[in-house]
Amino acid sequence: MFNISAEPVFDFGTGPRNCVLFNPQSSLLMIGGFGNLRGHIQMWDVAAKALVSEFDAPDSTDVKWCGDGQRLLTSTCAPRLRMGNGYKVWHYSGSLLHEKMFQNNDELWECDWQTGGSYGPFKISKSKVLGIEPSQPVVSKQVYRPPGARGTQSKFKLHDDDELPQNQQKSGPGANENLSKAQLKNKKRRENAKNKAKNETEQNEKSAPQPFVENNYQGAKGLLSDPEKEKKIRKLNDKIAAIQKIKQAQAEGKQLEKNQLEKLSKEKEFLDELKALSLS
Repeated sequence: MFNISAEPVFDFGTGPRNCVLFNPQSSLLMIGGFGNLRGHIQMWDVAAKALVSEFDAPDSTDVKWCGDGQRLLTSTCAPRLRMGNGYKVWHYSGSLLHEKMFQNNDELWECDWQTGGSYGPFKISKSKVLGIEPSQPVVSKQVYRPPGARGTQSKFKLHDDDELPQNQQKSGPGANENLSKAQLKNKKRRENAKNKAKNETEQNEKSAPQPFVENNYQGAKGLLSDPEKEKKIRKLNDKIAAIQKIKQAQAEGKQLEKNQLEKLSKEKEFLDELKALSLS
């Protein structure tokens, strides 16, 4: 999770996820994996950055928050899945509040909340509210093991690269003892990317051009000079330079405008005024 300055403020870890949704009040964050994933859902308290609940909504193809920010709608719809269509309403604490399942020959194409009403903030609690039991019990899916490996402890983990959230990770000398090879590899890759970004930032700061500071020190002249007088001299020099360009154009045979001729007639006046200012 990042702040408005694009700075990371919290790491929720890794896992089989493809959907992240804030509730309308932005107080709860739902992280889950739907569609071809197993439908595991995590509810996080955004302000406290604490896990509120975890539960499974298997075979779900879509998920939507209710306007009150406390209930969640998961549905299994066609054409993604044409069998076992239906919908379920969950409380953020993980309790199943309502479900509607359709017959195998019926198809549900879309499911959504009715809009309307205004809902204010609420107090988040980790206590599970009273719910109902699902009509279809969750089937225990066991990984196949060959006969020769049955009855022994398996050293293989299906999701050995899953990482814990930031507030559940160990820190200190023994932090890497229980990490798998994939987890250590991911951790090292993130640390290298972080150090690379830091080094690039420092390099850009060093190579950035330093702002030019004009040295306006003029000694005694700076103390005795008159700013208004210097300003008049600069203006006169600009006017005289413009007259020189007009005289050059006249020498090239170009026809002069009326205002240009007027400037030529004032050349002696400007030179005399400049001489007087320089002597004073």
